[in-house]
Amino acid sequence: MENSSLNVGAEKSGSDEARWALNPWTLRFWDEQAEREYFHFQLQSSLKTTRSSIFFGTLLYLLFGILDYVLASNPEELQKIWLIRYGLGAPFFFACWAFTWSRQFEKLQQFSMTTFYCAATYGLIAMVAIADTPIRDNYFAGLLMVMTFCSLMFGLYLSRVIFCCISTLILYHVVVLWVNPVPFETLINNFFFLCLGCGLAIYTAYVHEAFKRKEYRAALKMQKQYDNTRALFFEAESASKSKTQFMATISHELRTPLNAINGFADIIRQEMFGDVGNKKYAEYANDIFISGSHLLGIINDILDYTKTETGQIQYQPEPAQLSKILDTSMKLVAHRAHEKGILLAVEPFADCILHVDARLIQQALINLITNSIKYGKKIGAEVTVSITTVNEGYLSIVVQDNGIGIKQEDIAKALEPFVQLGDSMEHARDGLGLGLPLVKRIMEMHAGSIQIESIVGEGTQIYLNIPISTVVSADGSSQSGETLHEQEMHPTR
Repeated sequence: MENSSLNVGAEKSGSDEARWALNPWTLRFWDEQAEREYFHFQLQSSLKTTRSSIFFGTLLYLLFGILDYVLASNPEELQKIWLIRYGLGAPFFFACWAFTWSRQFEKLQQFSMTTFYCAATYGLIAMVAIADTPIRDNYFAGLLMVMTFCSLMFGLYLSRVIFCCISTLILYHVVVLWVNPVPFETLINNFFFLCLGCGLAIYTAYVHEAFKRKEYRAALKMQKQYDNTRALFFEAESASKSKTQFMATISHELRTPLNAINGFADIIRQEMFGDVGNKKYAEYANDIFISGSHLLGIINDILDYTKTETGQIQYQPEPAQLSKILDTSMKLVAHRAHEKGILLAVEPFADCILHVDARLIQQALINLITNSIKYGKKIGAEVTVSITTVNEGYLSIVVQDNGIGIKQEDIAKALEPFVQLGDSMEHARDGLGLGLPLVKRIMEMHAGSIQIESIVGEGTQIYLNIPISTVVSADGSSQSGETLHEQEMHPTR
């Protein structure tokens, strides 16, 4: 109920700060609508406290009857005091407590609590009027306690607290001056402490109410900021989905004609249907094929990444042999390594069966090896794939190269989409910077992670950490430890 009240207030508050300006004298909001909203909120938020304060306050009021019995000077005096306490005070207080469940309580809350306050203090003053010493002095002490209790626990406006305190002060002195006079020394002493008690009650009520109102106003501002932030978040999320969907649509539309362009260019450059005549045409067709293949790779990267963003990528884990995943990946990138004269190798490892999506793990591995080839050194470059369990709880596929490396401060950036590091003119780089972010998404789908260790000028190690729980069974020692290039091709080193 508190949250709903705050929401209503936040919706109506707008940007007008003056609407929630506080009168420093009366501690009321200048705007009447704002005051009504605060009153409703305060009533609902403090209703349980008010009920419990009335109930237990009344019980204490009844228990003080024991003190009446002990200190009353005669039965007649005790009878009169108990008439006030049990005959008038207690029934009225319980009636006030019951009234808090009434539908009319919200309209009459301030009036009913003010009446309760006055009834409690006026009742004690009535006992002072008929009691003799020493019980009369005890009622004075009780009067101070009741004033402090009622000023803080009932959520009364400051103006009503002031009215109750001043009227109690005046009525008490009327009684002790003319109805049941007390010695002059006692009068001065009681006057001093009662004035001090009234001042403290008013001051604490002022501070308490000011704090609650400022806290309410701050809560409204926080609620408004939260609503604005939440709206901006959903707006940004919607825009991101629209952007992702747009990219996927455009990529699909481009890929179809691009496949035709690449296919025809490949036919012309290889002169499948006969001599093209002028060799320049074959060279141009080769350039078209290379550029088209590059563009197709970019489009495929965009499509793969947008699928992970929209949740459209198919994740189908099934038992797969680790050695087959590595061998297939290495064969698919072998031609690129051969073109750049880079040596590919797989270190010996104990083969096993993994419960993973082999296609996605293979795609992640190809992306890493392709990156290592792309950023490899021109002379003496080498890319090595190994298997390790150095990270506790994980089986790690490690791709290591001796390429240009990554600065430590750039490692986190490398995992962000559309980020390319370094001088693109110095190193021949293609793509949009979606390779590593895509690998990260794939590993997250497998409840795993990607870990990068790199030293500039010495090379990079990237770990694909797959939970060890995905290992279904061991399958002996793999024969994938031979160097792939030594099996199939011999690049220049």
